[in-house]
Amino acid sequence: MTKFCIQCGKPLSFFTGLFRSICDECNQKQSLIDKPNLVNNSDKGKTTNNTKIGGEIAYFGLETWWMNELLSEERATILSVYRPFGFSKNSLIDGKITYSSQTTVAFLTGLLGWFKKPEYSKISSKIIKHIESKSTAKGSVMDRHFFLSTKIQNLYRNRDTDASALPATIEACKELISIAPSAKRAFLREYPESPLPSHVGYNQLCIILEKQKNYEEVIHLAKQAEGQGWMGDWDKRIERCIKKQKTK
Repeated sequence: MTKFCIQCGKPLSFFTGLFRSICDECNQKQSLIDKPNLVNNSDKGKTTNNTKIGGEIAYFGLETWWMNELLSEERATILSVYRPFGFSKNSLIDGKITYSSQTTVAFLTGLLGWFKKPEYSKISSKIIKHIESKSTAKGSVMDRHFFLSTKIQNLYRNRDTDASALPATIEACKELISIAPSAKRAFLREYPESPLPSHVGYNQLCIILEKQKNYEEVIHLAKQAEGQGWMGDWDKRIERCIKKQKTK
């Protein structure tokens, strides 16, 4: 089964997946760290106080968001939770990164993946909001695919504590499914020797609809996902829902 980088979300090669949970690019990024930047009110970050900010936050131009949109306790939580394998402590704000092929959306999506637990819902909502404030036209379909996949996982975990989480999950699933054909082409272009991975949008929406006893729509979605080639036990789901239809 294809494994994915816990930092940027990209599929790992077979041998990389055996030994690491992050891709070569993310693993090598640490070696590009130098010394911290000094950000003041005249810099692009325009933080409220002179603050030394470097690392990924500075590289991706997120100083203003980091200092002005997040509370101090939220920043402290992020720094304590975000610990990618192979990265130094506080790599988010320490050091100077000179190059990364990651986009800002891809980086933030990787960060979002660390805050799926309900107790981090305020932090994850701020990350989601910032990603969605950026023009989707500038991002690749792969960026959008991975972001929506992670957004769905975060939202669904909050369904018992946030009344808006489940409807938002369903909408995100529908959006992810709408770009599935384009995402498929992008996956096959970038990873021609690998099968398509599982599809969070199809899978999560099928789970929700099956719980709502909307078996007809589940069967339709499962057949669609299987036809496009996304990994999953679609035949079993279809068979199960057909049986449930007969006993309604």
